Amino acid sequence: MELAEKIYILLPVHNRRQVTEKFVACLRRQTYWPFHLILIDDGSTDGTAESVTAAIESVTVIRGRGKFWWAGCLQQGLNTLAALHPSPGDILLIANDDIQFEDNFLESAAAVLRSRQRCLLLARVKNPETGEISETGIEANFRTLSFKIAASAERINCLSTRGLFLRWADAQAIGGFHPTLLPHYLSDYEWTIRATRRGFTCITVPELYFVNQQTGVSGAVDFAAASGPVEFMRRGLSRKSRVNPVDWVVFILLAAEMRDLPTGLMRLFQRIGREMIKQFGQHRR
Repeated sequence: MELAEKIYILLPVHNRRQVTEKFVACLRRQTYWPFHLILIDDGSTDGTAESVTAAIESVTVIRGRGKFWWAGCLQQGLNTLAALHPSPGDILLIANDDIQFEDNFLESAAAVLRSRQRCLLLARVKNPETGEISETGIEANFRTLSFKIAASAERINCLSTRGLFLRWADAQAIGGFHPTLLPHYLSDYEWTIRATRRGFTCITVPELYFVNQQTGVSGAVDFAAASGPVEFMRRGLSRKSRVNPVDWVVFILLAAEMRDLPTGLMRLFQRIGREMIKQFGQHRR
């Protein structure tokens, strides 16, 4: 089979060398070899970048100081990729380093994209113990402020970016991330929702999946470790907080249709209030 498209992989990493090395090992086993890895190393001190460059020949390393966050890493990657002048039909993969995948992962994704136009393709998540498949696409509803697994493929309008494929020309049409306004959580949801509002289709397929190495591990803020009310509030406003009210307001303003803004914001403040009360109650026990 003639392999025409080159696949560019944006991989943000930070100080988990052993996890990243497992991702790289998966890359080295791929049946599809026209790929180039763009490693966004945001301040690692454990030799991650050196390990990756020793294992992968076709790699570009971007170094940060630990301040990029997720959206900043991806925007740095997009800027660097643009300077490499990829062809419009070349493929972009945005991935977390904590995923492992089969040897035909890149080949399968390229085959799917050849038969589709203007689409974002998300790899599904396979539970290594049960074999169950999850993350088959999200339906975002700002009137109810809900983000649920879509009941049908047609209702998918939101995806994560931890195993997301799309063409370079489509990534350019969607535009960049917002590292200043929305630096971390929700940045991928905003980007993919923006894509659907611009006429792109979000899809998943059974043959494209990965296994998450870090099941149950999250970098989210730990409210239980707060030493008091001031520290509790500080943690709530952290970039690592999934209930950061500033990030949620910005997300809704950027991603929701104008007609859904009032209801979405009202539901947001109700939900954040309940969540903060819940977290604070658990913290005081």
